Amino acid sequence: MNAVELFASSFAVGLSGAMSPGPVLVVVIAESARAGIVASVLMMTGHALLELAMTCGLFFGLQRLRDVPGFEAGLGLLGGAVMLGLAGMMLRSLPRSTLEFPEAGSAAKRVGAGGAIRLMGLGAGISILNPVWTVWWLTIGAGFIATAGVVTVPKAAAFYTGHILSDFAWYVFVGALVVWGRRFLTQGVYRAVLGVLAAVLAAFGAGFLWHGIRGVF
Repeated sequence: MNAVELFASSFAVGLSGAMSPGPVLVVVIAESARAGIVASVLMMTGHALLELAMTCGLFFGLQRLRDVPGFEAGLGLLGGAVMLGLAGMMLRSLPRSTLEFPEAGSAAKRVGAGGAIRLMGLGAGISILNPVWTVWWLTIGAGFIATAGVVTVPKAAAFYTGHILSDFAWYVFVGALVVWGRRFLTQGVYRAVLGVLAAVLAAFGAGFLWHGIRGVF
């Protein structure tokens, strides 16, 4: 993949994970209802710093392991299998997938310096304490970096930028809905988008599996 393709595919795969219900989504909704859309921006900033560290660690660590026989193929098989499994779970859960918004307060509270630090820390902390986040990065994230041709710093930057922009796009959008227009995202639309993203994730998973199988045989 070139840098543009890597950015686009990273964005699509990242969005499929971001839109799946989880603890980060719950906290973003709650904090946005309390403090306004700035809460989602600050939480994603903390989340982005954590994922920058993870991307750098995986990139430089995997660079040293690429020459180990079977390593790249193994990551492709593992990452592909996890992608297909997640896609299957997303499709099975579609009929009951919902977004629940609390009632926003009549006036958003101001976020001071201490509040900003708290929200950034919350964004990073909720992520790192979530086992699903760790599993995602050690399987899909690592597999993506190993099998998608992320062998240079510009390509690693394209991968990271695409991934983190998917997080910002979804969670800041959710924060905006909480504050200004939750009526525009119906449950039907939400489920339809999740279904499309599940199909995209399955396609990437199949591609990763094929890459791993070719590496083994």
